Amino acid sequence: MKLNKKILSIFFIALFAIALVACGETTISSEIVDTTETTEITETTEPVVTTEPEEIDWAALEALLKTDYQATLDNEEFVATEDLTLITSIGDATITWESSNTAYLGHDGTVTRPSFTEGDKTVTLTATLTIGEETYEVMFFVTIGKLAKTDAEIAAEVLASVMVFPFKEKWSSADSETLEFLTEGKDADDNVYAVTWSSSNPEIIAIDGTIVQPDGADVVVTMTATVTINSVDYSDTKNFTVAKMEEGTPVSTIAEAIAMGEDAYVKILGVTVIAKHDSGDVFFTDGVDILYIYTPTFQSEIGGVYDITGLIDIYYNAPQLAGTDTHPLRAEASTEPVSAMTYVEKAGILDIISEQTTPTPENLFSYSAYTVTAKVYFNEAWGNYSVFLVPVDYDFEAALATGATQPNGDSIMIYYKSDMDVLEALHGQEITLDIILQGWRSDKSVWYANFFGTADDITLSFTDDTEAVNAVIDSLSFPYSIIEDETLELISSLYGATITFTSTNNAIIDPTTGVVTATGLTEQTSVTLTASVTRGEITATKDFIIKVGPLPLSTISTALLLPKTDLAKIEGTIVAGGYYNLFFIQDATDNIALYVSDSTIITLLEANVGNVVTIVGTKDLYNGLHQIRVTEATFVATGTAVTATNIDALALDETALLDHQGELVELTGMVITDVYIDSFGNYEFTLERLSDGEVIKLRWDSRY
Repeated sequence: MKLNKKILSIFFIALFAIALVACGETTISSEIVDTTETTEITETTEPVVTTEPEEIDWAALEALLKTDYQATLDNEEFVATEDLTLITSIGDATITWESSNTAYLGHDGTVTRPSFTEGDKTVTLTATLTIGEETYEVMFFVTIGKLAKTDAEIAAEVLASVMVFPFKEKWSSADSETLEFLTEGKDADDNVYAVTWSSSNPEIIAIDGTIVQPDGADVVVTMTATVTINSVDYSDTKNFTVAKMEEGTPVSTIAEAIAMGEDAYVKILGVTVIAKHDSGDVFFTDGVDILYIYTPTFQSEIGGVYDITGLIDIYYNAPQLAGTDTHPLRAEASTEPVSAMTYVEKAGILDIISEQTTPTPENLFSYSAYTVTAKVYFNEAWGNYSVFLVPVDYDFEAALATGATQPNGDSIMIYYKSDMDVLEALHGQEITLDIILQGWRSDKSVWYANFFGTADDITLSFTDDTEAVNAVIDSLSFPYSIIEDETLELISSLYGATITFTSTNNAIIDPTTGVVTATGLTEQTSVTLTASVTRGEITATKDFIIKVGPLPLSTISTALLLPKTDLAKIEGTIVAGGYYNLFFIQDATDNIALYVSDSTIITLLEANVGNVVTIVGTKDLYNGLHQIRVTEATFVATGTAVTATNIDALALDETALLDHQGELVELTGMVITDVYIDSFGNYEFTLERLSDGEVIKLRWDSRY
């Protein structure tokens, strides 16, 4: 290849000039010599050798690091309780360490253990491997073990177990029946410790729970609980505001008390308790009129004579006695004679109904007692409102209207809180019984009454022995589960029939005495109790399978299948609750409602929404709502709030939503189309789904 020399000269000089400029020179002067000579240049190419950097095997180094820590950092079962030794190199790599939480784990491996109350802590420990300019991170999750429980923490657990009291703005002497200062407490491990109490004002609140209301002004009393552990005293306090004493206006009759008007605080002298619901509701009389108390705070006995103090309250146009923190319900034993209640005899329920007028604020309801002859109508599908008294000529063959929740024509509903179950076995039977009329159900447009008594308090007329024997068989009932020693009532006769019993295990259920022995059983044992009923030439038998012994823990899905009144023990997360004593619980299998009447249990459940608890109670069905009537509740563990289930894809009807009964649900894309406010300040919203126009009702109750 030949090149022009002149051109080459210019080229090299230009390169030289550029190089000088690059070296920082500011002036370059060169003389370019022009020559016309040409020179032949031979081009040679030298090979260029480049060395690629060797690739780092980070995966191998990570594996090597994890092998070093396979018993500690890389072991998910490892719990750090001592300082960690952190290596600074592995292979050709240097290592630096970084902790996500130096309060518990330092960058250098120093371990600071959390307290027992704080619990174990998980810290992210990052190892950064460096070779030259390159780095690689390996992460470890380290559990820092909590310290052993201190005496102070044990004491805190014990004191917390005895510091659970119902919430009350103010306390009164009526609360003496329920206020209890426990003298033993348990820590989380069920160890029992003695607890002592002291009162800042024992004349107002004594350590036995007795409350004496002061005159003139409210008084705050501080109750102090103390537990001693290893000779050291630990204490906690609770303040109680005791309301000043208010005296009710003395009156001699119920009519006089009602005439004083709503919110009048009255003391009705010398009245007799004539009936009580199992829930505690009380009916009392002065011999002429009857008055009702919803869940009184005082204790009383049927047939007892008392001076009863309370506020006149009008509930759905029916008078009753109520109480507040400042004006409590009270009952004091009276020396007045017993007031007998006269039951007015009526030939049929239509004679009772014809005397009634729908209550209004100007025409209040008057409780009345009747002896009446009627037939029984029972429909189990109607839940708590399933038993009615109908005329003796009622046509039981006539079809009910679609969706009906009561018999055709006029009837009187038997209130579920009374002894309704005694009547369930008498469907279609003509009976004579005593009832106390309690009011008008505006939601069902029916009068309702209470029956207080047993099968022996009912007069029946049977067409033959077979009908009588079948009625006896249907009236017998026994618990499905028995967990403690008790004695069953084994009646020997009813409706002119004789009854005998046999048992498949006399040692557990004695068929003669009815004694049930659960003590010593380690698991539930099924025993069959057989009733044999004879009248004339007719004999029939019925088997009752009773489970005796410790109650096993069931899933909620299993509890849902239990028959009414059977015992259930479940464990789950409290979803929500408090409305009308109703809570909701769920586990991994299903959801169910909890009905609670005990104020201490209500307080416990309200404090543990989102936490796991164990529940014991009886299975029930209320207006189609599956529920458990709670008798025991125990905190198990801290949980997390339940996430609502989205049901946007479902039709908003009872068929599609039934599987979600008692469940926390979520609806989106809804618009409020109507708002209704009743006289109590409760709101009912009509919601419409924008996507398909389906509607559903949402209720907000001001009493919650």
